[in-house]
Amino acid sequence: MEFFLLGPLLVLTAARAEIRVSAGKQRVLLAVLLLHLNRVVSAEVLVEALWGGEPPPSATAAMRNYVKRLRTALNDADHDLIRTVHNGYVIRVPQGGLDVTRFEELERAGREAAAAGDWDRAADLLRIALSLWRGEPFEGVRSEWLTVRELPRLAELRLRALETLIDLDLRLGRHDEAI
Repeated sequence: MEFFLLGPLLVLTAARAEIRVSAGKQRVLLAVLLLHLNRVVSAEVLVEALWGGEPPPSATAAMRNYVKRLRTALNDADHDLIRTVHNGYVIRVPQGGLDVTRFEELERAGREAAAAGDWDRAADLLRIALSLWRGEPFEGVRSEWLTVRELPRLAELRLRALETLIDLDLRLGRHDEAI
């Protein structure tokens, strides 16, 4: 499976078929788990992401129900994708299975190549990284938690990649591309 957060939330099977995650809270839950890829996310963090500072009394039970429904939507009956661990959950996605991590890796490699003076390679890597953006991150996922905590970080990374790419294009004499 591949997951996309740099634009509208999108989940694709290995056969490139789209899996719809339609319920709002399930979309938030999936986005938060993906942003903590291969790391445990505590139930407390998930409850905060789903309801903010004023969760209902039944928040923990409701969150567990959302996890169950999300597993069903993702055809994860064996819990291979989303695992329950002590006091939380972890989503296991193979390397390259999330656009955010691919972007971060390419952006970092581009900056390193630029610092080493390999400007052509750096520009190519940054162009590939920026091509992963399909719109506003988390589009269609309503969450103040994501908007406040994650959106600014991603926007800053994108801006840094874009500024570095423009600088590289100017250094390489690619003025038309820079414009």
